[in-house]
Amino acid sequence: MPDVTLPRPFTALLALGLLALALPATAEDDGGALFVNSQEGVVECEDRDVNVTASKATLAFTGHCKAIHLVGDESRITVEKAELVQASGNGIRLTARGAIGEVHLVGSRSRFQLTRVETLRIDGDDNHVEAKKIGRIEGAGGRNDVQWSSGKPEIDDLGSGNTLQRTP
Repeated sequence: MPDVTLPRPFTALLALGLLALALPATAEDDGGALFVNSQEGVVECEDRDVNVTASKATLAFTGHCKAIHLVGDESRITVEKAELVQASGNGIRLTARGAIGEVHLVGSRSRFQLTRVETLRIDGDDNHVEAKKIGRIEGAGGRNDVQWSSGKPEIDDLGSGNTLQRTP
């Protein structure tokens, strides 16, 4: 193999590029949406959309989030306030401390604890949701358990074997 000598500026750029590839990426901000692939940490939403791709993650979202899109299994998520939380995966644990406009769960064996949600959509099986107040429930899965403690939500249950009830 012939001996190749690279010019010094090219060598420095190549080294920086290789170093960048070796560092773990945690979040990327494209000026609007925030992309997160960390396993744990706190994410400042700052009125942005947040896209998360991670399994077995433990993440807290602070401030107001426009939308949180989570794809992954067995994650533990805490949200202060959001317009939309969309979770796709199995075994997700979500706790919302403030109001959420819409929660859309696509998956199974997840547990959500919510304070107040305008619309709850469940497309999956064997999920458990507890909330203080829900405005509307849309269900298309089976064997889901949804409980709320105040108000009377509109209910559109197209699934089977779901338990939707107000608790004392």
